[in-house]
Parts: sequence; structure tokens; C-alpha cells
Amino acid sequence: MYGDSDIANYNSTGDLLLQELLVLIQNKGWTEAEYLRRAGVSRSYLNEWKKGKLLSPTYLTLGKLAAPFNLTANGLLNRAVGKVDPKLIGIIDTAINLALSQHVQVSSKRLAQAAAHTYAEICSGKSSLSPKEHILLELVKIIDEP
Repeated sequence: MYGDSDIANYNSTGDLLLQELLVLIQNKGWTEAEYLRRAGVSRSYLNEWKKGKLLSPTYLTLGKLAAPFNLTANGLLNRAVGKVDPKLIGIIDTAINLALSQHVQVSSKRLAQAAAHTYAEICSGKSSLSPKEHILLELVKIIDEP
């Protein structure tokens, strides 16, 4: 069974994502500069990430990073973190789509935490809410935090 611990490790997912991106860049035979141009991401962004000053990209940036490889944000995440329960992927997709449609600026870590909490509640049978309703409540909590 998957749960909060699966997503709680998303703080290290940034490292896995970075490693996967560097492998993909190398496999394509691109320079980092060429890749960054294709992705529309600055050199300083990548340098900050490599230095550990950024834990993980936002989902909007993750989508940009994935696009040159014809991957979605979730596709890139899946490549980086391995096998994940499809139900969890669906909840993460819902969280991403709701955050984007509501123009909520949230880090991938916070969004992953909201998805993990929703996933745990849905799997436990404790929630009478749909995944979408539960994610909306989680996003409201994030927005209301100082």
C-alpha cells in the first residue's frame, strides 16, 4: 500500500529529477545550453538547482523541463521516481490540473503533500469526498497558510 511516506519523499525527488534530466540531455546528445533553450529555462535556474539551492521545480517549470523530451510533468516524475500507484498518479494529475486552473502558485513539494494526504484519506476510506473535492480543500489550506 502506498501512503504519505511515498510522497513525503518528494523533497528528495528534486535530486532524482535533476539526475534524470541530466541523463536525458546526455542521451539526446544536447549540451545543457541547448536543452535549456529548448525548455525555456534559464542557466541560472539549473545552476541553482545543481547547487541544492532549489529543492524541486514547481509543476509549471516541471512541464517546461519535460517538454523537450515529449514528456508530461508526470511522465518525467514517473521516470525519475519509478513505479507509482496509478491511483496516486491520478490524484497528482488532479492536483496539478486544479492548481493550474485556479492559478495557485505552489511548490511541487507542497502540491505532492496535498496529493499524499488526499491519497491516504481516499485509500483509508475515511473521506466521503471525491479526490477532486479533497484536493480543493488541501489547496485552500495551502493558500491560507502564512
